[in-house]
Amino acid sequence: MQCRRIPFVFEDKAKSEIDNLVNQGILAPVTETTEWVIQMAIAEKSNGDIRICIDPQALKEALLREHFRLPTLDDVLVQLIGARIFRKLNVNLAC
Repeated sequence: MQCRRIPFVFEDKAKSEIDNLVNQGILAPVTETTEWVIQMAIAEKSNGDIRICIDPQALKEALLREHFRLPTLDDVLVQLIGARIFRKLNVNLAC
C-alpha cells in the first residue's frame, strides 16, 4: 500500500500534532517492521489547525465482526431490578 503524501504546508503542523499525540499516549512510535499500514490524511479545521484522519479501509477488511443484538430497554430494565447504585460516565475524551 502506497502512503499518501502530506501537503508541504501541513508538514510542520502534522509533525507537531503527531508528537502531541505520542506525548499523550494516544499514539506509540513503531520501531520494528509491521504488517499493518493505515493511510493517514490531514484535514484543515476552520480555525487553521489540522485534524489527523485515517482511512480505515484496510482495517475494515481485516476485522472479523461478531453478530451482536443490541439490548432493548426492556432487557436492560430487567437487569437493573434490585440495583442500588447508578453510575454516569462521560466517554467523550476516553482513552
